Amino acid sequence: MQDFINFVMSLASYFILSYFIYSILRRNRKIPMIMLGIFFVSSFVDWLSIFRAGYESTIVILYFMSRVLPVIFAFILFRMFTGGFSIGKLKFRKKLKNFSSDIQTKRLNDLMSYGLLLGSVFIGVGSYFLMEDSIRYVLMAFSGIAFVLGIVILIENIKIKNEYVILFIGRNKELTYTYQIPKDKIQLKIKDFYQNDAYIVDPIGEVVLIYSNKKIEKHYLYWIATGDQVNMENELLTKTQSVSYEKYLDTLEKYHYKKLWIKIDQEKHVELIKDKMIK
Repeated sequence: MQDFINFVMSLASYFILSYFIYSILRRNRKIPMIMLGIFFVSSFVDWLSIFRAGYESTIVILYFMSRVLPVIFAFILFRMFTGGFSIGKLKFRKKLKNFSSDIQTKRLNDLMSYGLLLGSVFIGVGSYFLMEDSIRYVLMAFSGIAFVLGIVILIENIKIKNEYVILFIGRNKELTYTYQIPKDKIQLKIKDFYQNDAYIVDPIGEVVLIYSNKKIEKHYLYWIATGDQVNMENELLTKTQSVSYEKYLDTLEKYHYKKLWIKIDQEKHVELIKDKMIK
């Protein structure tokens, strides 16, 4: 029973920590997978020392199940939940560019931060009373890190007041359409704001607008790069003249995803603080 508890607690800790790091890094899987790889090597080396020491086969198997298997299962779950495996056939995707076009909204991040805080407390307290040896302190350390991450996400989300989809149409982004994301929306797909299947809608970036009063507005940018006249009569988007950061639009390219942090002062002056190529 104790070994099963060790397995469940370890699996939950590895998965929760890796998934929330993935979420914070805008769905970038590289760092969480490196972290899981380090955990696997560390646990496997510990198991190998037990194996070489000549312990009974039962002890060797139980140690493998409680220390090594949780990392392997956490890796599999992480890949499934982040789109790296086809759940039906459990195969790696062949596409190199598997960046999600879905929007992870403020509401979802709020719920994730609450879940992370509660989960980290549960795992930390549970590991203190139920776990033994060094694994107790490892899981308590993980839960502490997860708790801090949850606080960071929550503080950052409080600053966000509005979120918008910005859709550009035209070979040079000549037309601009906007859609305000409902505050209770958990996740937004392209189909939620644009229904026409005749054109490919490419996610090209994200803009964080920081106003002088410290309030934040987030824009999720999409682009239909066509010279055709696109019928927008039945779409939820509203046509607008332009965006305040129009002079930076040329830096946003198709097949890439870039994040911009832009400051707007009381005089409506626009200043690029930082940019980062995500994909």
